[in-house]
Amino acid sequence: MALTGCIAQEGDEALGEFAQEGDEPVGEAEQEFSIAVVPVTCNSGWPGTRGCYKRLGDGKKIIPGTVSVQIDGHNGSIGHSASLIDNNRAINFTASIHEGNAFDPGSNTTKFLVLWAYE
Repeated sequence: MALTGCIAQEGDEALGEFAQEGDEPVGEAEQEFSIAVVPVTCNSGWPGTRGCYKRLGDGKKIIPGTVSVQIDGHNGSIGHSASLIDNNRAINFTASIHEGNAFDPGSNTTKFLVLWAYE
């Protein structure tokens, strides 16, 4: 899923006013961006914890500071991380998942939603 929008820059231009620079008007400053939301499911098992790794992104430049990870439903995770790699064009997502049990090995399967903005 991707959403599209724009960010107004700070200063007089962001207020919608026209600033004069010489004889030519300077209009609003905008930056277009899109938001990606990618689900990642990490399975639990038995016996032992399970690791989960996924490389995310499609090669577009990801805006630093916009990567967010949310847990969608049951939280069986021990921990997770999402780091920018490849000159901000990909995300390295990792997670560790608690073990399930002999009767329900998948009891701690966890679904994550990884979100980021890109240019």
